[in-house]
Amino acid sequence: HTIPSGGNFAMTSLSLNNVNLTLAPGSAPNLAVIDINGSTLTSEDSRTFSNLTLRGDGRLSVASGSAVEVTGTFEWSAGTVTRDGRLIIASGGVANLTTTAGKFLDGVFENRGTTNYTGTALLFGRDAGNLPARIENAAGGVFIVDGEGDFSPNFGSGTYRIDNAGTFIKRGAGTTTIVNNPVFFGSTGTVTVESGELRFNGGSSLGGAVGGAGVLTFFSGSHTIPSGGNFAMTSLSLNN
Repeated sequence: HTIPSGGNFAMTSLSLNNVNLTLAPGSAPNLAVIDINGSTLTSEDSRTFSNLTLRGDGRLSVASGSAVEVTGTFEWSAGTVTRDGRLIIASGGVANLTTTAGKFLDGVFENRGTTNYTGTALLFGRDAGNLPARIENAAGGVFIVDGEGDFSPNFGSGTYRIDNAGTFIKRGAGTTTIVNNPVFFGSTGTVTVESGELRFNGGSSLGGAVGGAGVLTFFSGSHTIPSGGNFAMTSLSLNN
């Protein structure tokens, strides 16, 4: 299905079930709420939605150089954010990453609001290796991992990254969150291990502020604590 440019598509919400839908540039200007269930939504230009749901192994595809911004709530229980484009959680917006189903990132997930990762299986590189998949937690953004949520490669790449300029929080007593090789974790913001364990199995650079009552582990790879930061952890675990 295609909604072409130049029409008068005035719907404000859509539900997609096992279909492919392309939004041509400038089409459907009133569209604000989309539920992508086992479907592919392709946006050929930048768009803003108030609420977006990605589930049932659905796919969100955004044209290269364009972005989809969510100002309200993004519910991601399964599916893929494909390469080239950018998904932005706006300041004041909320993203909920839930369930044990695969949530695949091939493009860029930028958080300016609050992201709650309470599920598992956030995977980099669905369709191929060497994709520029990354998470950008912008200044002012809060990214919370509550539970066993990991960050892992599906296909390998030396470009997978988590870049934190905001606040990254690990919580969940008795749980372990692993940033698996080759996903690199770089922080110039704040990292707080409130409880549980945050483990880096790949490379990292922890500038800014680092602290909390939980456990921070460097398991393998090369890691740097730069000058000028506020590394307040009282204990470290170094393995291999």
